[in-house]
Parts: sequence; C-alpha cells; structure tokens
Amino acid sequence: MTKKVDLSKLELALEPVISMNRANEDILIHEGIFFLYRKSLRIELKGRVYFSWLPELQVRFQGIAENYLDDTLKLFDGNKTVQIEIRELNFINDTQFSSLYFSGNELTVRGFINPPIIFGNKNIDIDYVRFEIANMQDILGLPVRTKAGKISMIRLDFSLPEFILIIDCVTDKNIASIDRNEKGGYFLTYTGSFKPNTNKYRNFETINNTLHCFTSFLYFLNGRRYPVLLQTGFKEEEIIWRNYTPYITDNFKSVFSWVSTQDLTSLVELWKNYYKLWEDTSDRQCIKTVLHWYVEANSTTAFVDGSIVLIQNALELLFHWIIAENYKYVNDQDAKNISAEAKISFLLSLINVIPDIPVELVNMTKFAKANNFINGPSVFINIRNAIVHPRKQNRDKLSIINSETRSEALNLGLYYVEIILLKHLGYKGFYYNRCKQLYSKYRLADEME
Repeated sequence: MTKKVDLSKLELALEPVISMNRANEDILIHEGIFFLYRKSLRIELKGRVYFSWLPELQVRFQGIAENYLDDTLKLFDGNKTVQIEIRELNFINDTQFSSLYFSGNELTVRGFINPPIIFGNKNIDIDYVRFEIANMQDILGLPVRTKAGKISMIRLDFSLPEFILIIDCVTDKNIASIDRNEKGGYFLTYTGSFKPNTNKYRNFETINNTLHCFTSFLYFLNGRRYPVLLQTGFKEEEIIWRNYTPYITDNFKSVFSWVSTQDLTSLVELWKNYYKLWEDTSDRQCIKTVLHWYVEANSTTAFVDGSIVLIQNALELLFHWIIAENYKYVNDQDAKNISAEAKISFLLSLINVIPDIPVELVNMTKFAKANNFINGPSVFINIRNAIVHPRKQNRDKLSIINSETRSEALNLGLYYVEIILLKHLGYKGFYYNRCKQLYSKYRLADEME
C-alpha cells in the first residue's frame, strides 16, 4: 500500500517574482516619464524601459518627446556620455542611443542602458534576494507543494551554513518552452531565493559575489551559460533594489549535461567544495577560464574542429593549475618540456582513470588502430594537432579523418574535463559518462567514488 504524503509538511514552491507568458517576451521595468540629460541639456520622454532578450540581452528604452527645443538635439551630438534618469526608481545611469525618429513635433528616441544596471539603493542591507534563471534544463529535484495543492519534484537546495539558497523549476511553462525550443531564444525556467544566515551576506557586494559564484557553478551543471538574472533585493518585504544587469546568457540549445539526480546530496557537496575553492583568487580565475573553454566547446560554438582546440586549452590549463601549481609535481620549466599528450595522461593517472579509448567510441578506435596510436590522449592530441598546425602533412591527415571520429574526439576531450573537475572538486556521486551516452538510447549513470 502506497504511503500518503502529508502535503502540509512540504514547503511551498517558490512563485516567480518575474514571469514570462511566451518565449523572448520583453520584461517591463518602467512605463511613464523619464529624462535624458548631459550637463544643462535635458529632454523629457514619455515611454518605457524594458529588459529585452533579442537580438541580445539589453535593458532598452524607447520614448517620445513632444515640443522639444532645437538646442536639445545637441544632446545627441557625437559620442558624449548621456545619462538617463528615472525618478520613480531612484535611477541614474549612462546610456547609448540606437536611433532617433522625427515625426511632426514628435521625436522618438531609442537606446539602451550601459551595465551594470541597479535600480534602487544597493547600499542598504537586505533580508533576502529573489532571482530568475533562463533556459536552465529541468532537473528532477526534491518534492514541494505547489499553489494548486499538488506535489512537484522541482526543488534544488544548495543551502550552506552561511545562507539558504534554493531554486525551483517553473512548472507552468509547457507551451512557452515548446515555442522557445522551436524558435530559439529565451524563457525563464527556474526561480530562486537567496537568504543570508549572517549579516556578512546581507550587503550587495557580498551577495553579488556569491551569486556570481553560483552562476559559474550552474555553467558546469548545464554546460551552457545560464546565469542568475533579474535579482530583486527585499527588506521587510519591500523592494530595496533590483539588479537587471544583462549578464551573458546563452540562447537555448539542447546540449549534453553530466548531471544525474540519483543523489542530490552529492550535488550539494559539490557546490560546497566549489564555493570553498572560489574563495581563492587564483583558483577562481582558473576554474572560470576552464569553464569558459568547456562551455564554448560543449556548445560547439566554433563547430567541432574549433571546439576540439578549445577543450584542449581547458586541459592544458587543468594540468598547470592542478599538477604544477596545486600538487607541485612539476615546476613551470619541467611543464614546458612535457607533451600535451603526456599532460592529459598525467591528469588521468592522478584521478585513477585509465587512458584507453572508451569502447563506445568505435570510430576513434578504428582510427587509432590504423595509425598506431596507443590511447585516448594520443588520438585526441594528434587530431587536435592536425587542426591547428597547417603543414601539408597535417592537412592531408585531417582530410581523411571523418566527421564521426572528430565528434568522438571532441566528446572524449569534454569527458576528460568533466571527470577531472569532478574529481578535483571531491565529487562522490552519480554522473552521466558522455562517451557511453553518445550512441546509447538509454541514460545510465556511473558512480564516482
């Protein structure tokens, strides 16, 4: 007999502070009067200020000025800085113009606001922050109670002793998500809450750094740039500030993610270790750079060949960061004399992963046998070298490497980065091995111990 769940004991799902009815829908920030000015020149506009997704993330404005003075047009001369003022939002910031349009006595002005974009008073400490995330993939989470009185497995809890940090998948998004999947673009798929447990985490700068760290962590989980967006700071249930800075967010694209939700506790431990690593400036810069190359390669931004080169950049940095700097197995001079192939093998040896080509990568295996390459790092680096070193010998070699072999090489490089990072961050839990998933209809997770 199935045990009935007591709904009253489940936490209520978060309701988004900002929601969208359709993909790529503008988010209104202000409608009414605002001003543009530089020194003594000032113009009053009636229009709207809004967060726009396409063609790129920007906070834009569009307004109409009636009965303007000719002298006012000097405001738009040259490249001089012009400010926008929205008095109701306690906001002044630099802007750039995109177009001016004259019609009779009316002047229509369009432009965008330069980031960072903070509405309100960021100098006031807050009680909690609400935020949204666009395009993040659905991850099966913990049960919560929805407003409709149903149970939904949508919560991911990344709370640490210093703060409560939770994100809930937006449940009412099916039609809009289908629209986004077909047309591309953006839709808010997760809503989150950050609540400090100590006064240290109540000021804007500390919150911003913590959420920036969490954003970077989400890059690793998703394999795409899906940052924390549209942050709203509350004190005594009143809005104190809104951070609408348009952080770089990737257009929707379905990509591989290593994340398995068979053990959510392991994800929390991974986040804990990631956050601790972030505190060191050098480690922070290294992991940010590694994830930059990783996300670009996972997204095949530079297509397959270019992505192979990018993921090798990540592996090279991982060697210097982990082997030379953290463990000090070699010094900088010795590192220069170690081949790229040996560096990858060194990293794999450190985490007890054999360098053999995974049996699932059948095209790489055939290519290796035909060319007497001994293992995965050897094949990967030789394909990479054929791409980046344009000697005729390498061009001829590249011309006979089929697209399937190149795709497998890219996935092998991405797999190396994933397991090296997971091991370095002390992950002990389930994950999806992309080499095993490449041609499989089933998603079976491996366990990392």
